[in-house]
Amino acid sequence: MTDLPPGSTGKEMADSLHNSIPPLSKGEPVTEELTAENAVQAATDFLNGLQPYPATFSGRGIAICAGGRRYNTCAWVLVRLLRSLKCELPIEVWC
Repeated sequence: MTDLPPGSTGKEMADSLHNSIPPLSKGEPVTEELTAENAVQAATDFLNGLQPYPATFSGRGIAICAGGRRYNTCAWVLVRLLRSLKCELPIEVWC
């Protein structure tokens, strides 16, 4: 994310963040702008594409509790942000 001057609007911050996040390595870059109308479907598609929980667990990782329209979108944004920051820990999303 680029440095923004103090007093930047939320939209300016969101646009800056959106432009700085690279596409996920497993899929094609997002070509359609994210809007209120398509955000739920985009987040749902993303979460449905995540790998299933392994039979065993050990070590470090990130668990995200998210469910429903409101929190699935937040989980999707968080996972993309963590990956853009080069976080390689396994991420589990509980819906």
